[in-house]
Amino acid sequence: GMKKNDMLAALFDSDGDGSGIGFSDDEIVDFLVSLLVAGYDTTSTTITLAVKFLTDTPLALAQLKEEHDEIRAKKTASVCLEWEDYKSMPFTQCVINETLRVSNIISGVFRRTMTDVDIKGYTIPKGSKVFTSLRAVHLDQENFKDARVFNPWRWQKS
Repeated sequence: GMKKNDMLAALFDSDGDGSGIGFSDDEIVDFLVSLLVAGYDTTSTTITLAVKFLTDTPLALAQLKEEHDEIRAKKTASVCLEWEDYKSMPFTQCVINETLRVSNIISGVFRRTMTDVDIKGYTIPKGSKVFTSLRAVHLDQENFKDARVFNPWRWQKS
């Protein structure tokens, strides 16, 4: 039959000897669990938090509304937004970035080291599974001034 060229085919397309483009059983299970966890409640929670942050930051809400109104004013009521319109919303992107940074809907991600890694006197051997904490990075004062404050302007290019 016809060979499929999609995500599921890639997951299951393996000769069992590791030479195919497919994944091992452990990798398939990891992928499917990640897919389930990542897709559960994250979008609605992120949108809810965006509304909360914008409600708590009326100046950001006003600037966001102004940006959207300017784009909408250039179109007739029956014309839908197009990709070019979305690309011309820099402050909207700042709000999205800041919402994702502050909300940290997922706490982190697991990765496997590709080489030996030395961190602060410790060696993490090649092939080790490590957990990268997004909260530790996103809410660290060394990485972001006033890290726990919703400030979409921090993402504006200066």
